Amino acid sequence: MSGKEVVEIVAVLREAMEAAGGRNNFDLTIDGERGTVDLATDDWTIELDPAESGSIAFVSIDQEPDDPGSFAAAIRATFSDKEIAALNRADATLEGEISAALTRSGDPLSEYLASLLSRES
Repeated sequence: MSGKEVVEIVAVLREAMEAAGGRNNFDLTIDGERGTVDLATDDWTIELDPAESGSIAFVSIDQEPDDPGSFAAAIRATFSDKEIAALNRADATLEGEISAALTRSGDPLSEYLASLLSRES
């Protein structure tokens, strides 16, 4: 993924999250050495690693359940409706890049969030 695409991802995420709750409710950073994009709130973080072969993203939450049957409750308890809507808007604007990257991670919780974004598109 080129630098321009990383800049586009950051701009889209920033716009969506600011619309959802203001600019003081999240941190959005680019790690220049690793080339990763981190979107974080007090309760969750999404790390996006743009790569030529396809972006990979992981979600981390404070109370991550081991049981996949608990993923829905954990995501709903951690993410506000506005945050899910913002991520969904950003994913739609980026033509599914966020949900695809979460799916490619192979991480069950990240895959669950990806499926939630895909359903709401």
